[in-house]
Amino acid sequence: MSWLGAAMVTVTLMASCSASPPDSAAELEDSPGSTSTESSTTTSVTTTTTSAPAPPFELQSDEVEPELKLTAARLVESLLSYRPSADPLGEASLRIEAAGFDPSLVPSAAPLLVADSASDVTVVYPQFGGLEPNDAAIMVVAEQRIRPKGCCAGTTTRTLDIRLSRKGAGWDVTGIDSVGGQRPVDTSTENSDLAQQVLATSALVLPDSARWDVEAGLIADEVLRLLLDLVAAGHSLEVTSFVSGHPVNVFGRPFVSNHSLGRAVDIWAVDGARVSGSTPDGGAHRAVERALALGATEVGSPWDLDGPGGPSFTNTLHADHLHLAFDP
Repeated sequence: MSWLGAAMVTVTLMASCSASPPDSAAELEDSPGSTSTESSTTTSVTTTTTSAPAPPFELQSDEVEPELKLTAARLVESLLSYRPSADPLGEASLRIEAAGFDPSLVPSAAPLLVADSASDVTVVYPQFGGLEPNDAAIMVVAEQRIRPKGCCAGTTTRTLDIRLSRKGAGWDVTGIDSVGGQRPVDTSTENSDLAQQVLATSALVLPDSARWDVEAGLIADEVLRLLLDLVAAGHSLEVTSFVSGHPVNVFGRPFVSNHSLGRAVDIWAVDGARVSGSTPDGGAHRAVERALALGATEVGSPWDLDGPGGPSFTNTLHADHLHLAFDP
């Protein structure tokens, strides 16, 4: 199994408990997720009450700004790995302060800190969400397993928007701008055919944050159709975000991102390989070529395929993912 397969843990429905697992802030989601041959993003329940802590996230040597990404990953690991406590926010404050982070960050993560429950987390991938000389946003895709006392374990994969600023030669976490949304309250509305296909396609690996966006009807048909077209061309795609977990504005700019309009998707891996470090003969490059041919109006990636002024562009921010979007 590749490192991608090791990064995301497949959890299957094994048995039911005498009590239902929690379902939102004080409760855990239990909606199904999608799977691929190498990785899985899923929310499920199991009777398991203990598990070994996940190993710390390790960054590949070809990543850009490694300390920035690792700082965001370590914050998520220290914040979401905890033992049962009647005061989970207080315990989290002590825990992250001991790890070198500001305890005032904790209230922003309150929905993920569940009383009288144990939690462990696997960081799947930390992707750039915004990058300026002294400020950054890292979207951390993280799989959290929460085990309430006397009940079932629940697993949810979220995309968290972690904000950082330069501190000397390194980086310091300054905020948690999003914990990746929540399952739609109203699930009575039937999803479109395109949405149903996206949710059912195993070659599209979606964190729960992204699945909820699709289920809520937030994503434009052009984006859904593009993903299905890329899959039909033989690609498998691991999504970071649509709307939830992505900065609302284009980072460092005063205008709203196409992500916030449901008109963009970020993809961190193509055909089982990270976009970061991809070469022009790989699947990510072919996916960029096809997205351009299919009419995407914003195609950020490690490559500029059509020169200045065209839809395709590259910069350091897009060195680790594909940003595929359609202007309104």
